[in-house]
Amino acid sequence: MSVTIKMIAEKAGVSTGTVNRALNGKDRVSETTRQKILAIAEEMGYQANVAAKALGSKRKPMKIGMILFPERYFEFDDIFPIIYRSAEQTAQKYHPYGMNTEIIRMTSYSAQEQLQLIDHFAEQHVSALILSPICDEQIAEKLNDLHEQGVIIITMNMDMEQVDRLCFVGQNLNQSGRVAADLLYQMKENTGSVAVLGGIPQVGSAAQRIQGFLSYFETYAPDIPLYTVHEEICYPEDIYLQSCRLLDQDPNLNRFCVTTFSPRGLVRALKERGRSAYIVAFDDTPEKLALLRNREINFLIAQEPEMQGKLPLEILFDYFYNGSSPHTNKLYTKIEIKTSETI
Repeated sequence: MSVTIKMIAEKAGVSTGTVNRALNGKDRVSETTRQKILAIAEEMGYQANVAAKALGSKRKPMKIGMILFPERYFEFDDIFPIIYRSAEQTAQKYHPYGMNTEIIRMTSYSAQEQLQLIDHFAEQHVSALILSPICDEQIAEKLNDLHEQGVIIITMNMDMEQVDRLCFVGQNLNQSGRVAADLLYQMKENTGSVAVLGGIPQVGSAAQRIQGFLSYFETYAPDIPLYTVHEEICYPEDIYLQSCRLLDQDPNLNRFCVTTFSPRGLVRALKERGRSAYIVAFDDTPEKLALLRNREINFLIAQEPEMQGKLPLEILFDYFYNGSSPHTNKLYTKIEIKTSETI
C-alpha cells in the first residue's frame, strides 16, 4: 500500500496541511517540524504524486523549447521524423499539467539558423531548452549564456560537452563507432582494406563515430589499410561518388562503415563494378531496413530514436515538478545491432 500524507501526519502528530507544506518547501512550518516530517516520510518510503503536484501548478505554466534537425532535408530517410513524433506525443501528455512545449524543426543544418532559434526561445523566456546542437563555438557560448540566466539545457542526439547542460540523451557515438569497427574486424577471412565514410561535417555524430572506429583499428589492427572520408561528404550522392573513387583506387577494398546517410550509393557503386563487400550502417530507418532485409548490407546499428524524443521531456517534468535530477549527465540509449535475421 502506498504511503499517504494522512499516514505521515498521523505518525508525526500534525495536520495534513502541515505535512503538505513541509514536503513542498512552503512557509509556516518550523524547521524542526519540517525536518521531523521529512525524516518520517523518508522512513515510510513516501513518494510524491508528481502528476497531482503538476496539476496544482497549472496557474503557473512553464514553457519548454525544443530544436530538432530537419526532417528529410536531403530527401533520404532519417531518424528525426521518429524523434519528432515521440517528442510531440510526450509534449501533449504533459501539456495538461502546465508544461507547454514548442518544437521547431530546422530547415537546414545551418549554425546561423540554430542561433536564431535559440534567440527566439530566449525571447520567449523558456524555462528549459532541448536541442541537437550544431558544432559551432557561437552556439556553445549562447547556450552557456542561457544557462547563466537560469535556463535548463538538455542536449539530445548530439552532445556538446563544453556546454553547462543538465544532461545529454542519445547514443554513445564513439562507442557505436567502435562496435561498427568490431563487426568488420570479426570478418577475419577478409584480409582486404577497410573504409569509413562520414557526412554532414557540421553535425558531429559522424566525426565521433569515425573517431571510435579509427581508435579500434589503431588498437587491434593497425596494419590493415584504412580509408577515412568525412569532409568531402555533404550530400547523399557524395556517398556514391566517394565509393566509386575508393573502389577504383583499391581492388582489395571490401569492408565499409557508412556513419551517416543511406549506404544505397555504396551498394550501387559495388553493383556497377560486380564487387561485394561487408557493410555496416547506422539507424534502422525504412530504406536501410530494406537494404538489410535484401542482404545488400550486413549490419545496422540502431540508437532508440523514440527514447531520444521523449526522455528529455520526461526528465524536465520530473526536474521541475518533483525536484529530481537525472542520476548522470550522460543518459545513453542502447546500441542495438540488427541483421537480416533479426528484423
